[in-house]
Amino acid sequence: MKRLNWQIIQSNTREAREALEKIESRIASSKKPDEVGLEISLRHAYHHLNTVWHARHATTKQYKNLTDSDFKKWGMFPKGFDHLETLG
Repeated sequence: MKRLNWQIIQSNTREAREALEKIESRIASSKKPDEVGLEISLRHAYHHLNTVWHARHATTKQYKNLTDSDFKKWGMFPKGFDHLETLG
């Protein structure tokens, strides 16, 4: 089994959380995002969460030297996630 790269996981999880906290903060203030702003912020968060999944086995060197293709591929929503059933 391939090793998980916890540095990549932590970095992208942090970025996703910060994007979501930004939305939450704007909602709590008088600077509520419009629909376009909300979409952009959510896309940013999703991109980082998707990267956590797709790049979880990448080496730090691969991640630091990522190509445009890697960026796009790693940022895509994982196939099959919409069909997962809840455990329990």
